[in-house]
Amino acid sequence: MNPFGLIKTSILVALLLSALVHAVGLGSVMLLVSERFEIRLPDPTLLVSVKQAQQPVVESAALSTPPAPIPLSTESLAAPLMPEPATQSQSLPQAVLAEAVSTLSDADFELSKPNLPAIVTPPQLPAPLPDWPDQAVAVTQWQQNMLTKRAIDWAQQLAKQASDGVETTWREQGREYRAEVTMQPAQDATELNRVVVDISTDLNGQRLSTRLQLKNLAFSNYAQLIDRWDPNVEMYNDVLEGRFHCNTVFNISYGRQVQPVFHGEVTVAAPRVKINRAVGASRRANIFRAGLHTGVRKIHLPARYRPNLEAADLNNAQVTRFAEDAAIQFIADGSFTWHPVDKPEARQQKRFSGSSVYLMADQGVTLQVRGTVNGKVLVYSPKQILITGPLRYASHPAENPQSDDFLGLVSDRSIRVAKPSVTGDGDLTIHAALYAKRRFAVSRYQHNGDNVLEVYGSLSAGTVTATEPRYVTRLRFDERLQALRPPGFPSTDRFELEDWDAQWRRTSI
Repeated sequence: MNPFGLIKTSILVALLLSALVHAVGLGSVMLLVSERFEIRLPDPTLLVSVKQAQQPVVESAALSTPPAPIPLSTESLAAPLMPEPATQSQSLPQAVLAEAVSTLSDADFELSKPNLPAIVTPPQLPAPLPDWPDQAVAVTQWQQNMLTKRAIDWAQQLAKQASDGVETTWREQGREYRAEVTMQPAQDATELNRVVVDISTDLNGQRLSTRLQLKNLAFSNYAQLIDRWDPNVEMYNDVLEGRFHCNTVFNISYGRQVQPVFHGEVTVAAPRVKINRAVGASRRANIFRAGLHTGVRKIHLPARYRPNLEAADLNNAQVTRFAEDAAIQFIADGSFTWHPVDKPEARQQKRFSGSSVYLMADQGVTLQVRGTVNGKVLVYSPKQILITGPLRYASHPAENPQSDDFLGLVSDRSIRVAKPSVTGDGDLTIHAALYAKRRFAVSRYQHNGDNVLEVYGSLSAGTVTATEPRYVTRLRFDERLQALRPPGFPSTDRFELEDWDAQWRRTSI
């Protein structure tokens, strides 16, 4: 035999044996299901988090017969749920995934936030063009994310340190940046504190600069903000307009014809939202109309509210203090009456005379409120505020966008809706921003009234009681509270970007 032919034959046999070993393997290959895996479902359905103990699923040598269904614990909002087609990156075969999702039910649904790695886009400063007609160029998306995060961190540090401003430099991806951060305190008690951040960098003899403006969020910027959700309370037939935040898991339920509706963005510090009861199917997008984000940072409520009576407009403010429990009624002509709760004959009346009105209770004093508000008013009690009847603005903002009527109710403990014998049967309307450090409560909520509690403004509380069957809740956010607040209304420790055109301006160095 030709020696060269023998060599060729040996090489060919070796290659065939190598391919055969590679295809078949030296032994049975065991695939294990990870302790937790996630299936991305087509929008707008949920991300279903499927939990499964580690156990063998199928051996590579036995793929000729379909694997047995895997028992699963499931959580979601929509049914039936269909998975996306399996891809090579998935750890289970397509048949197994399809079989797993087909076993999902409505009974044990919960929302889950995927733990996905951050996608980082390399920084891209614009090339130095010889001619920018408008002297501006867009800030890249990577730079927007980086600068916004830094600006928010600086703003929060300034607020914590009570500083007026700071200058700083840093390097990012080999480029030097400079920032001048300036606090702009509110000019009156109804404005929000703001921070201006001027940022610049140099590029081939050109200076690029941009300006960001952030605002300090008041609690009234949220349609509803709850610190601790009562596990015995659920949202079922409630409608909420404006943004919603909760620091813990909160409960919802839905039926075939009834479900809660959130028209604004929903953020939750907990990793999920709990579904107590579910009858029929409901898609996440039908409930959370503007999106749901879990696992966000908590918003802490201050230990005690300290009204800022040293605001810039204090000389124009009207302050009335109450040393004993008092019943207050607002009058549409721009005045209010009050009397000690146990002495109705000692009734007094006073007209609003300042740009802002503060009604302040001493320690241990409860204030009762009702009536029609014409002015900018803050009612504060360290103990309790009791709503004894409708609270309305003389000029409704929905009908008159120029309305300057504002009411804030603030308590270090509770705000309570009085029992039906006091408020009367029927619907109850509240136009106000509410802040109850411990609890917002509806007395006798088991009372079978089947009426509507309409809150036009905002509601922040340590926790809330149930309202049904006495009231179905309708919470509508007062859009004016995006930029203004009732006088002296408490602020969060959170800043957010308010204004930025995301453009670099070019100037000569």
